[in-house]
Amino acid sequence: MTKSAISNLELMPHEVNLHGLITLEPGGVFMRIVTGPDHDRLLQDVDTLFREGFLFSEVDYPMLMAVLFTTEYFEHRPLLSARVAKSLARFDPERQSLYREVMIEEDGSVAEYFFESIQTPQVLNQPIYSPDGGKKNQLLGYHEVTCLAPVQLEFDEFVAALWLKGVRFGLLEETIRKHLREQSTVRTEVARALNPTESFDAQVVEVCEKMHQDRSPFILANGRTDMRRAKNHFPHVSQGEVLLQKLPPVSGHFGYSVTGQPLAPRAPQDLDLALLCGSGTHITKNSKGEFLVAAMDGFITIDPHTETICLSASLENRTGVNIRSTGDLQIHVKEFKEHGEVQEGRVIEGQNMSFMASVYGTVIGRGGDLTLGSNISGGHALSKGGNIQIKGKAFNSLIEAREGNVVLHYAEDCTIIGESVTIEHAINCDVLSTRVNIILAEGCMVMGKHLDLATLGSTKFMDSVVFIVLPDTDEIDQQLKQEQSQWNDLQMLLSQKLQQIVRDNPDPLLQKYIRMQEALFKGTLTLSENDKKAVDVLTKKFASLLSPLALLQEKSQQSLQRLQNLEAERLACNSLEHCHIQTIRDHIKVELLHSNRGLGHFFQSMKRREIKTTLKNLALRGNPLFQADRGSYTWNYKSLWDTPPSK
Repeated sequence: MTKSAISNLELMPHEVNLHGLITLEPGGVFMRIVTGPDHDRLLQDVDTLFREGFLFSEVDYPMLMAVLFTTEYFEHRPLLSARVAKSLARFDPERQSLYREVMIEEDGSVAEYFFESIQTPQVLNQPIYSPDGGKKNQLLGYHEVTCLAPVQLEFDEFVAALWLKGVRFGLLEETIRKHLREQSTVRTEVARALNPTESFDAQVVEVCEKMHQDRSPFILANGRTDMRRAKNHFPHVSQGEVLLQKLPPVSGHFGYSVTGQPLAPRAPQDLDLALLCGSGTHITKNSKGEFLVAAMDGFITIDPHTETICLSASLENRTGVNIRSTGDLQIHVKEFKEHGEVQEGRVIEGQNMSFMASVYGTVIGRGGDLTLGSNISGGHALSKGGNIQIKGKAFNSLIEAREGNVVLHYAEDCTIIGESVTIEHAINCDVLSTRVNIILAEGCMVMGKHLDLATLGSTKFMDSVVFIVLPDTDEIDQQLKQEQSQWNDLQMLLSQKLQQIVRDNPDPLLQKYIRMQEALFKGTLTLSENDKKAVDVLTKKFASLLSPLALLQEKSQQSLQRLQNLEAERLACNSLEHCHIQTIRDHIKVELLHSNRGLGHFFQSMKRREIKTTLKNLALRGNPLFQADRGSYTWNYKSLWDTPPSK
């Protein structure tokens, strides 16, 4: 012990070894805040002090319990030691006998004590006076008188006494001090166990707010609300974004019975964050914890079999598209796959989209392909710049791929528009396409330029009608005639000017140069590198003579270019349209239509009902190209302009 301690504790036995964990300083009694084996030694030292007849004077009981048991009190307090009392004092054995036994529950949860008023014999010296009758009695001496006097118990002694009786934790200080002060006669609880705190199992928390769907109505650019669409039905995240964080398990703090025995908290359950790591994600660990991070830009989906979080550049939805779950959708991703039904009245816009279940609404592809693995009924499939394939059946629907291909297995009561249309079986359909290939058509209106029909027949209520669209070339033929005449006039004028220059300048070399230029223009002469150099010399020599012809030659060249462009456009009209019907069944008709805009005349600004009405009106015209009940039919376009005008 230090000198200051010895001065304060002259009665302290030197054989008490406190291992340096309890020190007496001028400021009071201090205990080291320790854990592990040192903490066990500290408890032994405190027990030794009490058994050697010492107590803590003016004890700070909550601090004493914190140092001896609930050391988590100091987790966020950087202290090396704590003051637990003013000093150490002797606990008189006679005073120890004043404290009764304590009743402790078997589970150590509660300790009870019987408080009562205690009186002990006390010897008093009573004075004896002489009875002389004077004003002042003369003191003759004293005699001893024995009486009972109340004894005041102390809390510091109570702590030490109950420690020795087995109660080492959880004294109810306020209750004890009250009953000691009032010298109550009552049996009551004086100590209560501390239950262990709750342990927290490992858990996963969402870090990225984008993981949540936002089902609130979509706000348009003008500030109005679109009640048919949600703000964000398919969450999308970027590469490197933290999606989830694992919060590690946290064990609760130990509790203690009134006897000081530790009560272990519940063991918390751990989890493996890697079990949630699906494709497109990975696990990272750092000083801040363990995280699930996006390894790519993509849409968040949960694998229904493994329940892992996955990211994919393409998007899949399994709930279907309806007013209750999704509303209308605008998909800003290259690939979208829908496994559920598309409800009537719902609109989906995307790029490349696939639908595994039936479609009853409208699906629109922007520059991509539409693939329907099941049926479409009463719906509308539109691909702007892409193709459409329907593997199931199509009923009473509008199917459009004006710049692409349409491939159908079975269609009934549908309007089908495309650059190319292929159908296995069509009933009561209207088909408008540049190229049409149908295996079996019954009661259909078919319009196109290149028509190949394996079997064409009628239904009970409608005959089949085929419209072959031919180019109307009257306008372009007139333009060609005018341009040819203008070019001929320029050639004649140019020839006259040349003849005049030759007459005025009878230089044989000039005549040779002019003939060479005419041959080069017609393409009948090819020059070597040396010849080109010689021609360049002649060009410079006769430049002043031929300069009046330069403007005329330029106009002639421009006219020739316009003429060639018109000829190419006219030749493009000669696209060799044809119609081949392999088998005719029941009554059919073939009609010819002329249009300088091709099928676009029937495509643009027409709704489905207007297309049907137009085709029926065209079918009522007289003078069909062909009609029959049996047999086959083949027709090939014969060009009305087989050779271009000569130059």
